[in-house]
Amino acid sequence: MIRRVLQFARSRLSKLGYAVHPIDENFESYQVALYKSLAMTNVFDVGANVGKVAERYRNLFPSSNLTLIEPIPEFAESLRQNFAGAKAVQAPLSDKNGTAEFNLAFGSGLLKATKGVP
Repeated sequence: MIRRVLQFARSRLSKLGYAVHPIDENFESYQVALYKSLAMTNVFDVGANVGKVAERYRNLFPSSNLTLIEPIPEFAESLRQNFAGAKAVQAPLSDKNGTAEFNLAFGSGLLKATKGVP
């Protein structure tokens, strides 16, 4: 049954001009090639945390301007130290003005933070 559904989907997508490729061990290299072809000049990592995704962006787009936005002060400071040449901003972001409350879990502890957003 699943095979027939996949064949049907592949057939319909093919008629629309799309090529369907199975995800295999080469998928990541295809993805990297696609990203590198995009010639990004500005890359934003919102909620950068400790920088795992930012590191990938830096490798994919070495000549881009990298802006890292992280609300947790300690993480933002770590980003400043570990990503020379990038702009690390300690700030929360939202689609609304006001005050937000969020919980931070560190190991077994829980820290509650409230930050006003002008």
